[in-house]
Amino acid sequence: LDLAASPHTLINGACGTGKSVMLRALAMSALDNGFDVVAIDTIMMALNFRTLEGKATIARDGEAAVAALSDIVAEMGRRKELLRTHSVSVSRWVELPESVLAAENVRPILVVIDEYASTVTPYPVPKSLDKESEEFLEVLAHNATADRIKRLTAKLLREARFVGIHLVISTQRPDYVAFDGEMHANLGNVIMTVRPGKAVSPLMIDMAFSGKADKAAVSAAVATAVAAPSHGHAVLVTEHGAVTPLQFSLPANE
Repeated sequence: LDLAASPHTLINGACGTGKSVMLRALAMSALDNGFDVVAIDTIMMALNFRTLEGKATIARDGEAAVAALSDIVAEMGRRKELLRTHSVSVSRWVELPESVLAAENVRPILVVIDEYASTVTPYPVPKSLDKESEEFLEVLAHNATADRIKRLTAKLLREARFVGIHLVISTQRPDYVAFDGEMHANLGNVIMTVRPGKAVSPLMIDMAFSGKADKAAVSAAVATAVAAPSHGHAVLVTEHGAVTPLQFSLPANE
């Protein structure tokens, strides 16, 4: 992924197509390249990120996810202040002097969020529940946390583009319940993972790549990936509309 050209990425695909595997591979690659990594997985309690233990910040539940994202937002603010303070001509973090980067401990950060839509979708509140019951209060608490995660994520997608903070978000369905138009616009790179021999519906392709590239080229690339004989094939559409076949596997050191 060219994070300088497009810092944020959406990975979508059906269950079992390898989204979590790709997230883990990207996280391991980022660590190998000097990034700080934050992995958020409240659905599977970060079971897919056990290999990152001791190497990355891992959030297994909603409360930890809010704390981790809040810390990243604060770091974004600190970096903006560094850009403002050190030179009016500096507009990106990599343009700061090496001495400042070292003294201020500024490194690129990768934030990966697995199963984002499930993480931020609120639970319906049953009208029949006693408003003082434990179940009712748990639903309210979940929904408040889900909303906080969504708002913090949206803020990072909007504002972190030039300060070295990159988000990679996975979901099964990139619909507008979890992703509004602004979030879609800020997720420049879009990747669709596929399962060998399992066709992808035109609706899913349109939902994932709408307006980002030539429709025929995307459909042909997805069909080629589906026809591959093994797992680990995907299609990447970049922010500038380039359609690229993609193959991924676990890093050798995992």
